[in-house]
Amino acid sequence: MAKASSSRSTPTPQGRLPLGRTFLKTLKAHFDASRFSRGREIFEHQRVLSAAWSSSQVAGQVKGRPKPYREMGACPVYDVWMRFEPLPESEMLPVLLEMGSRVGLAAQLLSHDLCWREGDLLPRAFEAGCSCPDLKNPCKHVAAMTHHLARCLDRDPLVLFELRGLARDEIELILG
Repeated sequence: MAKASSSRSTPTPQGRLPLGRTFLKTLKAHFDASRFSRGREIFEHQRVLSAAWSSSQVAGQVKGRPKPYREMGACPVYDVWMRFEPLPESEMLPVLLEMGSRVGLAAQLLSHDLCWREGDLLPRAFEAGCSCPDLKNPCKHVAAMTHHLARCLDRDPLVLFELRGLARDEIELILG
């Protein structure tokens, strides 16, 4: 599984670059507005402890807040997962081959701008879950993970292909 860099450093504002921003806009529709906003706050307070992805699946941990009845300082840690629909190879391969053969498109990808293919590549839906006691799904912890993923896309646009089911070594081989 690919791992995100440690989220314990000062978080970069997520969704600042076009790809991360569009990723957030696309997935925001699946969240209650207050949960999505609360997830941003959780992310900004550096409570996404880990995130790893492979084969269209993301797994990670998000730190909760202490409850009044719990021992002070003891915060729960929730397991969060997300699953995106993988793109069929027949749809993804032409995009990668086109990028590999045209320097300008590869440069666009590396400059975090995929507007020429965003509609084809960005996930429109996802499945998610969390070990928190909130019965509403997706919860604020899943929203925090979504913001974290947007930051990861801002740093490395190839993560988008991994989230859609293509292994990094295959991507690098095709883009050569």
